[in-house]
Amino acid sequence: MTSAISPSIHVYHSQDSEITFTTTPQHGLFATIDTPRLHMRSVTKEDYEHYTKLLGDEVVMEKVLTGHTLTKEKVRKLIEDDVRRWEESDPYARLTIFKKSGGDFCGSAAFFHTGKAGETEIGGYGAKEYWGQGYGSEAARAMIREYAPATLKEGHTIEGAPLKRIFATARPDNPASCKIIEQMGLHFSHRAEKFGALRNHYFVDLTEIRPQ
Repeated sequence: MTSAISPSIHVYHSQDSEITFTTTPQHGLFATIDTPRLHMRSVTKEDYEHYTKLLGDEVVMEKVLTGHTLTKEKVRKLIEDDVRRWEESDPYARLTIFKKSGGDFCGSAAFFHTGKAGETEIGGYGAKEYWGQGYGSEAARAMIREYAPATLKEGHTIEGAPLKRIFATARPDNPASCKIIEQMGLHFSHRAEKFGALRNHYFVDLTEIRPQ
């Protein structure tokens, strides 16, 4: 008779958040981040309908990525790619965000691979009914100041090297996103075209980040 292998569970606490990494041989890595108002967790296939609505919303997508909505097929591919990353125990992937109060879906946050060793790009989307309520800042703060350093403590790497730098971009005519990025301590680098539009480019080194 074969006995089940217990999952590996590591928990990190800070003043404002709790991060849990759960790893099993069968399912890979599953991460959660709990902040005062939000519950964030690894994306799953069950999130497909949430993302179809979010990434199919013209208002939400107007100033992110290419500025166009995504088809259901593209959303499904996006979700499948991120689920695969989690199954491969890659923490630099998409997390789905819910309000703690009521459990409503309110957006997504992710660390993306840039193709360069030790570097990642942070990005996210928020459901428009929750704009202007500080949820984006709360999620970004947890991702940058708490989750990113925790991945280093867990011994994870990205493109073969420990995470050392986080990038972000935002269109100049999207002041809300620029404000969140700047509040998180990222430095303005330059302005250049990406996804067919001029964007502000920012970065911060992990050595500058002090968990709360």
